[in-house]
Amino acid sequence: LRQVEFPVGGLPKSRVRAIAEEAGLCTASKKDSVGICFVGKRNFPEFISEYLDSRPGRFVGLDGTDFGPHEGLHQYTLGQRAGIGGLQEKMFVAAKNAKDGSILVVPGASHPALHSRELKIATEQMFWIAGEPPSTGP
Repeated sequence: LRQVEFPVGGLPKSRVRAIAEEAGLCTASKKDSVGICFVGKRNFPEFISEYLDSRPGRFVGLDGTDFGPHEGLHQYTLGQRAGIGGLQEKMFVAAKNAKDGSILVVPGASHPALHSRELKIATEQMFWIAGEPPSTGP
């Protein structure tokens, strides 16, 4: 594992597929997956509901607009289309509030609220393959 390089996020998918093709990997031409690998071809909301209790709440806009009920926070991921009917513009999940069960939604897949500029991780909660975290600089 010490020689593994992550991520491939800087490469376009077409380049990653070309590298896989050059390496003779069977996944090079495999259909993209948008599901969760261990769930398989099952209905995700039904699957997750077998393990988590439903906690309904409300879809809420940035300005406080109530867009109606949802079936539970566990049914949605950040960035996912919310699937709220009757609106002219598609709404997407920008945040989830576990305290009140609300889901913050924003219009359009490119809304600034869907993007993050930072990620906070407590290094003491990480397992470092090299045994210790990398240095933070000079």
